[in-house]
Amino acid sequence: MKLSKERTLFYFILFPTLSAIFLNVEIPVFKMITIGIGWWQILAFIIAIIGSIRRIKKYYLQIIVLQCLFLSTLLIAMFVNGDSARSIIYFVRTYIPIITFIIMLNRVKDNRRNDFITVIHHIIMLYVYLNGLLLLLFPNGIFQSYTERVDVAGWKLYQRCNLLGVDNRLCIVFISAIVICEIYYSINKLSFVTKWIGYGVMLLQEVFVWSGSGILALSLMIILVIIIQYKKEKPKLEFIQYQNAVIVYLLFFVSICLLNMVSLWAPIIVGFLGKDMTFTNRTYIWEIAIKQILKSPIIGYGKCDTRDYILFAGYYWYAHNLILDIILQGGIIALLSFGGVIIKCGRKTESYLDKMCVAGIFTMLMINLIESFVNSIYFWIPFFLFYSLKTNVVNIERIGKKSERIKNRLH
Repeated sequence: MKLSKERTLFYFILFPTLSAIFLNVEIPVFKMITIGIGWWQILAFIIAIIGSIRRIKKYYLQIIVLQCLFLSTLLIAMFVNGDSARSIIYFVRTYIPIITFIIMLNRVKDNRRNDFITVIHHIIMLYVYLNGLLLLLFPNGIFQSYTERVDVAGWKLYQRCNLLGVDNRLCIVFISAIVICEIYYSINKLSFVTKWIGYGVMLLQEVFVWSGSGILALSLMIILVIIIQYKKEKPKLEFIQYQNAVIVYLLFFVSICLLNMVSLWAPIIVGFLGKDMTFTNRTYIWEIAIKQILKSPIIGYGKCDTRDYILFAGYYWYAHNLILDIILQGGIIALLSFGGVIIKCGRKTESYLDKMCVAGIFTMLMINLIESFVNSIYFWIPFFLFYSLKTNVVNIERIGKKSERIKNRLH
């Protein structure tokens, strides 16, 4: 099939923007690939800016400004704390892909939205299947972290690194992939069999690496997808609302991370996953993180990687929690600006696709109770798609119906 000019442009810009490849830069070949993708991201960003600078809609400009404000607070904290070199790296790795994605959402016309979603679907699923293939070829990872660490029980641990990163990082790509798949298959009215094969491949990968947080998050996402699909033609699921997802996440954050009420989850943590009640030492890490936050609450420590400030069991860790990690990076100022983005993305769910996005948002927030992926484009994808659907859901569903009519005529 001949690619249209617009779809070719989407591939060129979105492939580096959605790059989830995680490679060890100490290996020469991997370092060259990483540098190449970095420069490609910059070029894609420039092209996206040039192509959209005269037609950025006010609706998208608002979210771009808020997102830039959030990321700028982190960058300013880095400069204030004398971490300028890392600030530049952080800018390239985080700032550019996130803003590029929003700009491309703004650029897409109604008649090209199907092309846009199709390209994203192809790129993300390529990563999913390629990661699965490499897991079979390299079951111990395509490389391992050179730093051994010892946990409180005396076990020696190593960091198995897959194509998409360490084991607990796979789930954020998979969650965003499921959201994209639901939109893609809804638009094109394709057979659900292929879609569920993809979900099965994702779940098998999580089981293979046995990441407790990843298994729980992906299982939750799949359960929500099944519930929403089952109720698609029945009474609306009014409880699946954006604000409810955020409120439930905040309640879990206060009860588990601040009040340490982890015993409620003993049957799942200990009985099913075989983990300890500290969420694999995370409760200890949260205590240290909170103590460090109290020392610099306003502007944080200005580190895109907070490992320099959480020393536990002879090893430096990041906060393993979304809110704690944001405050450590940029203080209360960064948290407030982050909250501004989250509030701006919020609205009432109005359709089947809205609910799928909210399911992705809720699952993404829940995994970030015990991890922190705010610096990844994949954390933001469900939020930005939900934001985009506010003005385009009617058009998307109309495109889907039009595609179905065309297929019926061909048959």
